[in-house]
Amino acid sequence: MIRSGKSNQGFTLLELVIVIALMGLVMFFTLPNFEGSISFNETDRFSRWLIMNVLSLKEKSVSEQKTYAMVFDLDDRTIQKVDDTIKKEEDEFGIDDDTRPGAYEWPEEIRIIDIQYPKKGKVTFGKTKIRFHAGGYSDKALIHVEDEDFRQITFIIEPFLSDVKRVESYIEFEN
Repeated sequence: MIRSGKSNQGFTLLELVIVIALMGLVMFFTLPNFEGSISFNETDRFSRWLIMNVLSLKEKSVSEQKTYAMVFDLDDRTIQKVDDTIKKEEDEFGIDDDTRPGAYEWPEEIRIIDIQYPKKGKVTFGKTKIRFHAGGYSDKALIHVEDEDFRQITFIIEPFLSDVKRVESYIEFEN
């Protein structure tokens, strides 16, 4: 059988517009239902911020061949990334106490219980810092955090690994 005329392959523009409009309506009504099931709580946001910034400082210290530090002020609930050079007008942590440019204030729902070092032990108040050295290594530290549901989380910063581990419990260095 021989066909003459146009072939019926493909979709018309009108058919495509209708399908796209129907998909848009379905998305419009279903996306609000998924909002509650996706976890965007303050603990997860803090975890992502901390891990991302630790990895960023490790990379920055190697690429710029400088020592950087992440300064934790456990009393003021702030974390600041600083160049680890000490100037006369700044305190021993490299921060001018009058201005805290770029300081991250962690959420009220989060409490940093302590930061533990293998040799210094636990720091529970005041300021402490974790250094990231130009040679590609960092201080070894455990950051212990508790959220509003009393869930305890430990962030493990290893000196020679580029990864930061998040463990859903309170762990300590072995003696």
